Amino acid sequence: MDDLKPGISEKEELQQIKTELLKELHSQVKEEKVAILEKNMKRLETLTQRTADLMAKIDAVDARLRELVGPVFEQDSSRVPLTEEQKWLITEMKQLHKEMIGELIKQRTAVVEQMKELREVDHLINIYKKELAVEGIFVDRKK
Repeated sequence: MDDLKPGISEKEELQQIKTELLKELHSQVKEEKVAILEKNMKRLETLTQRTADLMAKIDAVDARLRELVGPVFEQDSSRVPLTEEQKWLITEMKQLHKEMIGELIKQRTAVVEQMKELREVDHLINIYKKELAVEGIFVDRKK
């Protein structure tokens, strides 16, 4: 970040870096959604770690931007003005996150239903085993 491009301020360069990081994060979130749809939790785990790394980089850029904008934003020092492209990327990622949460809830519901079915089958197996045991007693007594 120390190598400033000619004719561009540090603030502008940081905004460009932030935009590029947000684009990369947006792409990453899309990949997370695919991993969720494919139920590939191992891949999702790797992707979420990469996402966390990107978010840390974005936070570092934001921290430096806050230093540069100074007292203008003292009331809300946690926020740095966003460009239109950054706003769009963030809005898109929020929508992707909603969709991913919906898909995860759907998958969880399906697993819960399967668990219910398994419990019912286990219960029927136990009943059948008891019936076999009782029938076995009757067969033994007839001999």
